[in-house]
Amino acid sequence: MTRKIPKKQREKSTYINYFIKGEEFCRNMEDCLLKKEYDTAALCGIHGVISLLDALLVFSFGYVSASFNHEDAVILMSDLVNLPEVKQQSKHVLEVLRYKSKVEYLDCLATEKQALSIQKNASRFYDWVKKQLPKRV
Repeated sequence: MTRKIPKKQREKSTYINYFIKGEEFCRNMEDCLLKKEYDTAALCGIHGVISLLDALLVFSFGYVSASFNHEDAVILMSDLVNLPEVKQQSKHVLEVLRYKSKVEYLDCLATEKQALSIQKNASRFYDWVKKQLPKRV
């Protein structure tokens, strides 16, 4: 039996706020990479993906994951069964999230290679999420 993932209801119209946060994080990720600030770039990419995932969930279902495990939000995203790309996009998100604890909580610094891996996957997810949401005017 699959465990139930806790959720928090949100007004669907607030998806845009999550998207804007995600977009800003991703833009700052790119700026930090140019400045060789790999820890900040990595953190921005990680939090950008989390915000973009929340934007998609709020727009599609009117909720965000309330789980302490961010990977649970990826499971919720898999409910978007009518979108064939969800499996591939889930891989991008999970690849970014696997760095979260290491970058945020350990006493080592993110490497250029790690930051670039996060950037690649975060950018691909950002581009895809943008196509799933209404165009902004």
